[in-house]
Amino acid sequence: MQAANGAIYMQPPQEWVAFYRPSTEERIVGMWTLCGRNETAIIDATSPDGRATLVYPDGHTQTIVAVDGHYSIELPAATNRNPFGSEGTNAIYPIGGSPVILIEKDDLDHPDAPYRVFMPSALRGAKCQ
Repeated sequence: MQAANGAIYMQPPQEWVAFYRPSTEERIVGMWTLCGRNETAIIDATSPDGRATLVYPDGHTQTIVAVDGHYSIELPAATNRNPFGSEGTNAIYPIGGSPVILIEKDDLDHPDAPYRVFMPSALRGAKCQ
Protein backbone atom coordinates (compact mmCIF):
# COMPACT_ATOMS: atom_id res chain seq x y z
CA MET A 1 0.00 0.00 0.00
CA GLN A 2 1.30 3.41 -0.90
CA ALA A 3 1.51 6.33 1.54
CA ALA A 4 0.42 9.83 0.54
CA ASN A 5 4.07 10.82 0.02
CA GLY A 6 4.62 7.96 -2.44
CA ALA A 7 6.51 5.68 -0.03
CA ILE A 8 5.50 2.03 0.20
CA TYR A 9 4.36 0.80 3.62
CA MET A 10 6.14 -2.32 4.86
CA GLN A 11 3.03 -3.08 6.91
CA PRO A 12 0.02 -1.27 5.49
CA PRO A 13 -2.24 0.62 7.92
CA GLN A 14 -5.38 -0.83 6.27
CA GLU A 15 -6.52 -4.21 5.07
CA TRP A 16 -9.04 -4.71 2.26
CA VAL A 17 -10.79 -7.87 1.11
CA ALA A 18 -12.76 -7.64 -2.14
CA PHE A 19 -14.89 -9.93 -4.25
CA TYR A 20 -17.39 -9.70 -7.07
CA ARG A 21 -20.92 -11.11 -6.93
CA PRO A 22 -21.83 -11.94 -10.58
CA SER A 23 -25.49 -12.70 -9.82
CA THR A 24 -26.13 -9.11 -8.68
CA GLU A 25 -23.25 -7.42 -10.53
CA GLU A 26 -21.91 -6.00 -7.26
CA ARG A 27 -18.41 -5.36 -6.03
CA ILE A 28 -18.08 -5.88 -2.28
CA VAL A 29 -15.09 -4.57 -0.35
CA GLY A 30 -14.53 -5.16 3.37
CA MET A 31 -11.95 -2.90 5.01
CA TRP A 32 -10.50 -2.11 8.44
CA THR A 33 -7.43 -0.52 10.02
CA LEU A 34 -4.41 -2.44 11.24
CA CYS A 35 -3.06 0.33 13.47
CA GLY A 36 -3.99 2.52 16.40
CA ARG A 37 -5.09 5.57 14.42
CA ASN A 38 -8.10 6.43 12.30
CA GLU A 39 -7.51 5.92 8.59
CA THR A 40 -9.22 7.04 5.39
CA ALA A 41 -9.66 4.41 2.69
CA ILE A 42 -9.66 5.89 -0.83
CA ILE A 43 -11.32 3.49 -3.27
CA ASP A 44 -11.91 3.99 -6.98
CA ALA A 45 -15.62 4.01 -7.83
CA THR A 46 -16.77 1.51 -10.44
CA SER A 47 -20.53 1.99 -10.29
CA PRO A 48 -22.08 3.76 -13.28
CA ASP A 49 -23.76 6.36 -11.06
CA GLY A 50 -20.86 6.83 -8.59
CA ARG A 51 -22.92 5.66 -5.62
CA ALA A 52 -22.30 2.91 -3.09
CA THR A 53 -23.68 1.65 0.20
CA LEU A 54 -21.59 1.31 3.35
CA VAL A 55 -22.60 -1.35 5.88
CA TYR A 56 -21.42 -1.09 9.50
CA PRO A 57 -21.13 -3.84 12.15
CA ASP A 58 -24.23 -2.63 13.99
CA GLY A 59 -26.26 -3.12 10.78
CA HIS A 60 -26.85 0.49 9.82
CA THR A 61 -26.18 1.52 6.25
CA GLN A 62 -25.15 4.75 4.57
CA THR A 63 -25.26 5.78 0.92
CA ILE A 64 -22.12 7.55 -0.28
CA VAL A 65 -21.28 9.37 -3.49
CA ALA A 66 -17.90 9.32 -5.22
CA VAL A 67 -16.00 12.60 -5.55
CA ASP A 68 -13.75 12.81 -8.62
CA GLY A 69 -14.26 9.08 -9.14
CA HIS A 70 -13.21 8.00 -5.62
CA TYR A 71 -14.94 7.06 -2.39
CA SER A 72 -13.41 8.33 0.87
CA ILE A 73 -14.30 6.04 3.76
CA GLU A 74 -13.37 6.72 7.37
CA LEU A 75 -12.08 3.66 9.22
CA PRO A 76 -11.88 3.65 13.04
CA ALA A 77 -8.61 2.82 14.76
CA ALA A 78 -7.82 -0.63 16.09
CA THR A 79 -8.11 -0.73 19.88
CA ASN A 80 -6.85 -4.19 20.94
CA ARG A 81 -3.17 -3.47 21.55
CA ASN A 82 -1.10 -6.26 23.05
CA PRO A 83 2.63 -6.67 23.56
CA PHE A 84 4.17 -9.49 21.55
CA GLY A 85 7.06 -11.19 23.28
CA SER A 86 9.34 -8.54 24.78
CA GLU A 87 7.83 -5.69 22.77
CA GLY A 88 6.39 -3.09 25.06
CA THR A 89 6.60 0.17 23.19
CA ASN A 90 5.96 -1.28 19.72
CA ALA A 91 3.05 -3.48 20.62
CA ILE A 92 1.01 -4.85 17.74
CA TYR A 93 -2.72 -4.68 17.10
CA PRO A 94 -3.70 -8.34 16.59
CA ILE A 95 -7.34 -7.41 15.95
CA GLY A 96 -8.05 -4.71 13.39
CA GLY A 97 -10.41 -1.79 13.81
CA SER A 98 -14.15 -2.01 13.33
CA PRO A 99 -14.83 -3.10 9.72
CA VAL A 100 -16.77 -1.23 7.06
CA ILE A 101 -18.24 -2.97 3.99
CA LEU A 102 -18.71 -1.15 0.69
CA ILE A 103 -21.27 -2.52 -1.78
CA GLU A 104 -21.61 -0.99 -5.23
CA LYS A 105 -23.11 -1.85 -8.58
CA ASP A 106 -20.35 -2.89 -10.96
CA ASP A 107 -21.23 -4.19 -14.41
CA LEU A 108 -17.64 -4.55 -15.59
CA ASP A 109 -16.71 -7.83 -17.24
CA HIS A 110 -13.58 -8.25 -15.13
CA PRO A 111 -13.55 -6.13 -11.98
CA ASP A 112 -10.19 -4.85 -10.78
CA ALA A 113 -9.46 -5.82 -7.21
CA PRO A 114 -8.45 -2.70 -5.25
CA TYR A 115 -5.08 -4.16 -4.19
CA ARG A 116 -3.80 -3.93 -7.75
CA VAL A 117 -3.74 -0.16 -7.49
CA PHE A 118 -1.38 -0.20 -4.53
CA MET A 119 0.78 -3.26 -5.22
CA PRO A 120 4.45 -2.29 -5.73
CA SER A 121 5.63 -3.13 -9.23
CA ALA A 122 8.50 -5.16 -7.78
CA LEU A 123 5.97 -7.61 -6.30
CA ARG A 124 3.80 -8.05 -9.38
CA GLY A 125 4.22 -11.53 -10.74
CA ALA A 126 6.30 -12.65 -7.73
CA LYS A 127 5.79 -16.26 -6.74
CA CYS A 128 6.05 -17.77 -3.26
CA GLN A 129 8.74 -20.41 -2.90
